[in-house]
Amino acid sequence: MKKKICLSILFVFLSGAASALYADFIFTLSQVGPNVVVNGAGTLNLSALTLDSTGPLGSGIQPDIASVTGGSALPATSYLGSISGPASFGGGSSTGASFYGGDEVGVEGANQLLWVPTDYVSGSFLSNNMTFNNATFASLGFTPGTYTYTWGSGATADSLTVTSTPVPEGSTTLLLGIGLAGLFAARWRSSVRRHRSV
Repeated sequence: MKKKICLSILFVFLSGAASALYADFIFTLSQVGPNVVVNGAGTLNLSALTLDSTGPLGSGIQPDIASVTGGSALPATSYLGSISGPASFGGGSSTGASFYGGDEVGVEGANQLLWVPTDYVSGSFLSNNMTFNNATFASLGFTPGTYTYTWGSGATADSLTVTSTPVPEGSTTLLLGIGLAGLFAARWRSSVRRHRSV
C-alpha cells in the first residue's frame, strides 16, 4: 500500500514538473565545477510580438544589456514588442560561450528583443545549452537572481525567465556532508542491531 501511495505522489510530482517545463521559457545558469553552464527549456508564444529581422545569433551572455542567447548559432528571427523586464542583470560585457547546442533562443531586455529559430511555430518546445569554461557568475558580470520578461495579455501572455541556482558555500557543503554521514551511520547501526537480535 505504501509503495502505491509513493508511486502516486511521484507520478503527480513528475506530471506537474513536466507541465511546468512546457510553460514559458527558462534559462538556468549554474556553477558546475570551474564552469558556468546554462540550460534553456520551454515554449514561447509570439502572438503579441512583431517580426523584426533574421540573421545569425551567437551564443553568449551580456549582462549589462540583459542579453542571453543560446543555441547552435544558426540564423534566428528576432521579434520585438512591449517586453517588460529588467534592462540588465549585472555589469558584465559580452562573453561568448565555449560550447553550445540546441535551439536558437535569446532575449535582450534593454532593447525588448526576443530571438527564436527562423521556422519556429508558437507553442513548440525549445531547448538549448551552453558552457562558459573557467568562468564564474562574477567573472561573467552576472548578478545571481531571477529576471523575468513578460509580454502580451490574456491568451497571448507569455514570459521568459533568466535565473540562477545558488552556489553552495564550502562550509554549507561540509555541514551537509557531515549531517548525511551521521544519518547513514545511525541507519547502519540500527540495521546491525536488528540483524543481531534475529
